[in-house]
Amino acid sequence: MFTPPPRLALGGGLRPTFGRLSLDEAEGLLQGLYEVNLRQTRAGVPSVDQALRVGSLRYIRRDPSEHWRTKREIWTYGGGDCEDLAAAVAADMTARGEPAIPVVYRVNPSLAHAVVWVKRPRLLIDPSRTGGMRAP
Repeated sequence: MFTPPPRLALGGGLRPTFGRLSLDEAEGLLQGLYEVNLRQTRAGVPSVDQALRVGSLRYIRRDPSEHWRTKREIWTYGGGDCEDLAAAVAADMTARGEPAIPVVYRVNPSLAHAVVWVKRPRLLIDPSRTGGMRAP
């Protein structure tokens, strides 16, 4: 059984929000998007992580409507923002037998970011960076 990482809190006692959501709410929604993506992966939707590496898909700066895209929508749109890509890449990895989950962490008091937590070898992967996002 896969155990999620400890809360990724950078900066301690912040009152987190992710848009209009708390980090806990955002993580709950992110987990739901991950589950949908896992089903889409098993139904044959192509890998997002491979496409990011070769440039077929890309990181697209946060959209104003904050619509969280599934893997199918990422392929239709040509990419996605951090939560879209983190949920899709975690699903790709899990389907290949590499236990991974998307997680949200606080970058600074006004910014949260979604990445992929990989159980072994305990690391974080940032699909947004792979897809072309510059450092904050």
